[in-house]
Amino acid sequence: MMNQSFFTIIGSLFVILSFIIIVFSLTIMIIIICHWRSECRSTANLLTCNSCVTLLFYAITLCIQIPFVFNNNPVYSNEMNTTFCKIRSFLGTYATLTKTYSYLVMAISCFFINVLYKHRILLSFRVNWMIIIMNWAFTGVITGGTFLSPLAYAYEPESGLCFLSTKHFVTSFTVLTLVFLTTVGTMVILYGIIICHITRKHQINPNSQSILRAKRNMKVFLAIICYCTLIYCI
Repeated sequence: MMNQSFFTIIGSLFVILSFIIIVFSLTIMIIIICHWRSECRSTANLLTCNSCVTLLFYAITLCIQIPFVFNNNPVYSNEMNTTFCKIRSFLGTYATLTKTYSYLVMAISCFFINVLYKHRILLSFRVNWMIIIMNWAFTGVITGGTFLSPLAYAYEPESGLCFLSTKHFVTSFTVLTLVFLTTVGTMVILYGIIICHITRKHQINPNSQSILRAKRNMKVFLAIICYCTLIYCI
């Protein structure tokens, strides 16, 4: 009884979380799209929409898992290790990784804006669209490779979810290294370079137009940091 109550609470939290993500993402996307031609046409807003799409995708995969959390029962654990369970695991992992990589895409764009702004081609919509497409494609390659492994995805009674199994060390360690550790490490390096670049230029000529632009970009940088921190908490 206590065990079922636990999964009921967890399932309810997932419902609330999914609702918050969907409302939050749709609101931002609608605002940007409705004002795209007049006020919101920028690469930063393009990348923000991409992050919102990844969040919506993540919320949808979470909603697919929710009914199985409420109906968690160890008796059916063997029956749930089926192709459908593997597909749910694949979609959940794919959504999680695209969400994570969307933050790296924003970090790369911020690096282009603040450090490599003289190379105008890097600030174009075409380049940013290519980065977004590479984000989704690269994630598909990683999750597609794990999908071929018979032990990568499984139903875990402890969580009531079908997800990337932590019991298969090789697969889980590879995904952890390629995605989370590499992504976070790259983001730290990029943002560190941005801070050093802006600080150095401020010391050389604190009143130049480039410094004013850099300070303005720093506000964008801080906003992105706050945004990423909030979404990582989700």
